[in-house]
Amino acid sequence: MDPNPSEAQLKALWQQIGERATNPLLVLPGSVADPLEPGQTWADLAHAWGFSLLLTLRREAALSQATAFAALMRQAKVRNLGWVLVGSLPETEDPQALEELDAALIPRLEAQVGMPVQGRMALDGQILWDTDSLEQLGYVL
Repeated sequence: MDPNPSEAQLKALWQQIGERATNPLLVLPGSVADPLEPGQTWADLAHAWGFSLLLTLRREAALSQATAFAALMRQAKVRNLGWVLVGSLPETEDPQALEELDAALIPRLEAQVGMPVQGRMALDGQILWDTDSLEQLGYVL
């Protein structure tokens, strides 16, 4: 869904959700911890509407951010499908170096928070998905 949806797009989405005709994917700028109104975050909204979340994490802060976001997800009782690693460290301009970084980071991240990495951004901006894992969750790319 467009990060700046029109009223018509939102109306159609809510209708589809109400009819259980779709499992929506919402693309949101910012963080699931951002407030919508006093006392309510995007994580709270996701729980209330039964949305599953797939979160992006910047590689350079993945371990610390994942811990904080995982705690928020658990507190809000939101189903997190996992993570997509984005960004690259300034010193990582080589695709092979990025592969090695991810090979070391992904197992640590998954062990630390118990949520899988479902995809990772390559240097060219493409997302490399773990299609086997997503298919097990019932999502087909």
